[in-house]
Amino acid sequence: MKVLVENVGSFNLTDKDYLGAGGEAKVYTKGGSAFKIYHDPKRMIPTQKIEELRHIAKDNVLKPLNIIYDAASKQPLGFTMDFLKDSDPLCKLFVK
Repeated sequence: MKVLVENVGSFNLTDKDYLGAGGEAKVYTKGGSAFKIYHDPKRMIPTQKIEELRHIAKDNVLKPLNIIYDAASKQPLGFTMDFLKDSDPLCKLFVK
């Protein structure tokens, strides 16, 4: 899948880059970044909210960095984040 990342450039995400998927998105990793691509782009958080969240200044908060667009249609598909290797998400600590 060819995508455009705002302020960065184009990327070709392949099966080799695939990390996993959940109910709302697939996640790919490439070059130290995580790419969250929504199954249904209409469910993506608003771009204005991404703009607000990217200004969080805490080192221990994983935040959206750049908006990802479909290379052909230019439709927003998701966003990038830093990729943290060998870490557990907070939700795994609080299971039912």
